[in-house]
Amino acid sequence: MITAKKRNRFLRIGIAYWTLVRGLNLVVLAFTMGMVRSMIVTPSLQKESFYLPEPSFWFLTFATIFTAAAGYIINDYYDVKIDLINKPGRVVLGRIIHRRLAIILHFTFNFLALFLAFWVDWKLSLMVAGVQVVLWYYANRLKRIALIGNTTIAILTGWTIYQWVWLYPSAADYLLLYALFAFILSLIREIIKDMEDIRGDQQHGCKTLPIEIGIRNTKYVLFGLLIGFGWYLIKAFFTLQPALIWYFILVLGPALLFWTYGLWKAETASDFGRLSAFSKVMMVMGVWSMVLL
Repeated sequence: MITAKKRNRFLRIGIAYWTLVRGLNLVVLAFTMGMVRSMIVTPSLQKESFYLPEPSFWFLTFATIFTAAAGYIINDYYDVKIDLINKPGRVVLGRIIHRRLAIILHFTFNFLALFLAFWVDWKLSLMVAGVQVVLWYYANRLKRIALIGNTTIAILTGWTIYQWVWLYPSAADYLLLYALFAFILSLIREIIKDMEDIRGDQQHGCKTLPIEIGIRNTKYVLFGLLIGFGWYLIKAFFTLQPALIWYFILVLGPALLFWTYGLWKAETASDFGRLSAFSKVMMVMGVWSMVLL
């Protein structure tokens, strides 16, 4: 019989692992892959001479998810001391999950990702391996360098969508549209996270954008990115699918304005934390627009 104490312990451990691998982010990633399959890839299949059978598509999707989970683990592994300052209540490594076990999970997830990608195509496994190396180097070094680390993660985020163009070139226009959407929004979110974590980053010698140029100037950079982001969406939506313009006017546009106002007023770490969380909501809103293609 499982006692209440054991149930609470299992629940605590389960939440710790969910936190370690950023479970919510992985759910959003899986949702994005499913939407890409249903709304972009499937309509293009009749134009292709080669396409992945359904199991292989999901093999590559789970390879992407396992790679992302491994990246989150190694990022937390290297950032324990910084996180103890910035987010002490969310640190699970060394408290609930042993650091050695985290490394074992990191290598296990990477191996599973390589195995699944190789099952589909050995060339894809090489690309997955390259992403894994970049994620490790990001966690170990790049994330502490202004804009370099931010841009690296943004590129990898966009790549999770654009990678399918290698198999479905006829879907290139829409894949590029959403890959750039993911890239720009991810870049904005990564800079926001640096603003949220500035205290711990300063104490550990990081050279992020807010540390190098200050919070106010970083806001100006973000305002510039937001203006470019909005213009890109209007132009791309009207060019590729005019019906998406209404989605921008009624949904994404107001969300961008709300986000911009929040950035203007933001002062504290909790303010920037809320903006970072809302960026995830905007990502889902953007992915949902695929139903209008």
